[in-house]
Amino acid sequence: MMVKKIQLYWLFPVFVVVLVVAAVVIIDLQINYFRESYFSALRQEINLRNQLIIDMFRTMEKSGISHADLQSVFTQQGENPLVLKIKQIGGPVVFETSSTPAHLRRILSVQRIRNILRGPAHDEVIFEFNPYFKTYFAYNAETFTHKNTRYVLLMAEQCESVTRLIKLSEFAVFVLSAMGFVLVGWLIFFFFRQLRSPLKRLKVSTRAIAGGDFDYPVYIPRSGVVKEIAVSVRDMAEHLKGQIVQLKKFEEQRREFFGAISHAMKTPLTGILSAVEGIEQGALDNPEYRNECIKAIKIQSQRLSGLLHDFLSINTIELYESKKIRDFLPVYISELLEEAAESFRHHPDVHIEVVSPEDEPEIPGNPVLLIQAFENLLSNAVMHGCADRIRCEVQYNCGNLDIFICDNGCGIPVAERELIFERLYRLANKKNELIPGNGLGLVIVKRVVELHNGQISVVDGNEVWKTVFKISLEN
Repeated sequence: MMVKKIQLYWLFPVFVVVLVVAAVVIIDLQINYFRESYFSALRQEINLRNQLIIDMFRTMEKSGISHADLQSVFTQQGENPLVLKIKQIGGPVVFETSSTPAHLRRILSVQRIRNILRGPAHDEVIFEFNPYFKTYFAYNAETFTHKNTRYVLLMAEQCESVTRLIKLSEFAVFVLSAMGFVLVGWLIFFFFRQLRSPLKRLKVSTRAIAGGDFDYPVYIPRSGVVKEIAVSVRDMAEHLKGQIVQLKKFEEQRREFFGAISHAMKTPLTGILSAVEGIEQGALDNPEYRNECIKAIKIQSQRLSGLLHDFLSINTIELYESKKIRDFLPVYISELLEEAAESFRHHPDVHIEVVSPEDEPEIPGNPVLLIQAFENLLSNAVMHGCADRIRCEVQYNCGNLDIFICDNGCGIPVAERELIFERLYRLANKKNELIPGNGLGLVIVKRVVELHNGQISVVDGNEVWKTVFKISLEN
C-alpha cells in the first residue's frame, strides 16, 4: 500500500508533463489549422482581386484610358504591403504599382522568386516564409490574353498580420513549454526534497535500531508519505523492543527454571543413590534398614516420575501454544471434574462433590489437559491443604462458564495468592517440606486454563470453604 502511495506521489509531476505536452501539441495544431485557414481565405481573396485587376486592365486598354484609376486601387496600402506588375509576355512592363516598398519591387526580379512564379500552375497562389525578412510572402503569376496579346500578372504580397500572429503563437508555445518544464522541475525538486530530507533522517534512526538501540528516537515528519513510513518504523521498533524484552524475560525464566529443576532432581537422585549405597554396604542383611532403603527409593522414584510427568505436560502445553492449535473437541466440564475426582475416591476421609447446572453447555477443550489441571487442584487441596471436603461447582453465566473448586483446608495467605502460580514456588511452611511436590502443579493448571482462553484466580472464601479457586472459560 505504501509503495502505491509513493508511486502516485511521483506520478503527479508526470501528469503535469503530460498536461504541458498535450497543451503544446494542441496549441501547435491550432496554429497550423489557423495558418492553413488563413492562407486558404487569403488565396481566394488574392485570386478575386487579381481577376478584378485584370478585368479593369482590359477595360482601360479597350477604352484607351490611362492606368491612373488602376493605380489608385493601390494608393492606400493595406496592412500587408504588395507589389504587382502586368507585363507582356516577352515584352515590356505595362503596369506596376508605384507606392510599393523597394524590397518588394526588387523581390520579383530575384531568380529564386522568378522560378517560383514560373513553376506553379495557372492562377495558383504560393505562400513561403522568407528567412531574410522573417515574414511570410504570397506569390502569384497569372496569365491572360487581351487583343491577341498575352500578358502575365506578377504579384508578391508581404503577409505581416499572419506572421505576427504565428510568431506570437509560437512565442506563447515556447513560454508555455518553458513554464511547464520549470514547474515540473520545481515539483520534482520539491518532491525529492520532501522525500530525501525525511528519509535521510529516518535512515539514521533505522541504522540505530538495526544496531540494537531500540530507544533511539524515530524522526516523524508532520505530513507526507514518509510520515506513514516513519510511523511504521517506530511501531516496528517498539514491537521489536517488546519482543526482545519478552525474550530476555523468557530466557531468564528458562535459566531459573532449569536451575530449579536441576536442584529439584538432585534431591530425589541423592536419596536414591544413598539408598543404593546403603544396600551395597549390607542393608539387605538388616531387615529394618533394608525396608527404609526400599521405601526411600520408592518415594524418590515417585518424585522423579511426577517431575518427569510435569515436564512432559508443560512441553505439551507449549507445543499447543507455539503452533496455536485450537482444534479442541466439545466437552462437558462437569464430566471432566467427575473423572478427575475418581482418582481421589479411594481416600476414605475425603468427600468430593460435583455440582453442575442442568443446561450446562459444551465448550471446546482438550480433555486430557483439563483433567490433569483439575487433578492438580484436587491434589493440592488434599495433600497441601489437608482438606477432607471439596466442592466442584460449575456455573453458566452470560455465555461464560465459571468453575469453583472449594475446600475446607488450611487456606492460602492473601500475600501468596499470586505467587503460587509461579514456577517452582511452594508455600513457605514446614509441613509442605515433608510433602512430595515440585512447585509445577499450579503452573500447569494456569497454562492449561490460558490455553483455553480462560483465567484462574484465588478468591475470598468463607467460614466453610477456606480456599476457593475460580476458573472462567469462554463458551
